[in-house]
Amino acid sequence: MTTDTKPRHSPAPWEIDDDNCIRAATGDIIATGENMLPLDEHEANMKLILAAPALLAACKALVDDVNSLVAFPLDKLRAARAAIAHAEQP
Repeated sequence: MTTDTKPRHSPAPWEIDDDNCIRAATGDIIATGENMLPLDEHEANMKLILAAPALLAACKALVDDVNSLVAFPLDKLRAARAAIAHAEQP
């Protein structure tokens, strides 16, 4: 696994727009906010989707470094923790 392969997903950063849609950096809609879930669950799902590119990048970088066993990558561990926190924020 390497972090230098071109991602197949829409380019980051992703943002939630005024219509409650998640858009890629290109402006393309990735997900809409329309559903029948309770509001708190819906908002948590939107935040998790929004954090997906950062979570993927942080996890891939951490795995690459751990696999190489050169040195424990504290900066990448911090990035992974930050991405997880971002996805789980209230």
